Amino acid sequence: QQLVVSNYDGSTVNVIDVSLDIYGNDSATFGTTYTIPVGKNPASVTALQDGSRAYTANQSDGSVSVVNLVSHTLEKTLDVVGHPRTVVSTQNSLYGKVYVASPDSPYLTILQTTSDLVDTTVLIEGNVVDVRATTTNGNSGSNIIYSSRVPGYGQPCNLPGIPTPTGSQTLLQACQAIP
Repeated sequence: QQLVVSNYDGSTVNVIDVSLDIYGNDSATFGTTYTIPVGKNPASVTALQDGSRAYTANQSDGSVSVVNLVSHTLEKTLDVVGHPRTVVSTQNSLYGKVYVASPDSPYLTILQTTSDLVDTTVLIEGNVVDVRATTTNGNSGSNIIYSSRVPGYGQPCNLPGIPTPTGSQTLLQACQAIP
């Protein structure tokens, strides 16, 4: 129930209350804005699904700022490789990750959301221009919520004993035939 906006020239993040009351109308606090100073030139921002924190890719100073969305304060700033322009987060993983891309670097920086530390950097062939993240089961935006993956095979497979969506009975039989 918060809208998070990065302000590139202002080196701040604005958090705007967009909550609704029980009737679906604007709440009494709707439109309240908090301004939080972050690193220099935040080019993009991502927020965790639980609404606890946001991360900004601070392009000019080569860092990522971690913003607490409950207290509306800056928690910490982490140095990353290059001058980041893109930051994205996984949304439904038990072990949340934030991915940071810098167009002047061949490394993708991965942050752990459990400790807000740099987990690792991954060498990519060429410079990283942009990053997108999907859900861990690959069904983002799909109404097929029963799928999993057969270990070692990498293909979608419905779990036996769980109701299957219409039209997926053939897929279920094929998955059960895998040794």
